[in-house]
Amino acid sequence: MPIFPAPTLFNDAPQVCCGNRKAHRSGNVEWHFGGPLAVKECYGQVTLCRTQFDAGRDEDGEAIIAECFGEVTDTERGWTCTHGHEYVAADVRWAEGWDYASDEEEATQLRKYGTDAVLV
Repeated sequence: MPIFPAPTLFNDAPQVCCGNRKAHRSGNVEWHFGGPLAVKECYGQVTLCRTQFDAGRDEDGEAIIAECFGEVTDTERGWTCTHGHEYVAADVRWAEGWDYASDEEEATQLRKYGTDAVLV
């Protein structure tokens, strides 16, 4: 399986050729970013973390956004990945009375209805 380093919108993860035509919308061989684990994910053998994070700045000062690509493990509350990212499932958050908020405006709306907000 050939691996070629190729820049992406998110990072410089390697591209890997995947022959799982049944899983691809196009029905053809496709290239996946994230290395060999991305092909395993396509075949349903693993799940990868797609958490995005700030990976620094390029030479023009623009933010470089990268994807984690860590292997995900299910937990009692949601999941965690090999790089330490965690996600709590919606039913657990609801039972505990909190939810994720992407900005202060969303957090304000959650609090308005009695839900504690955690900014992400």
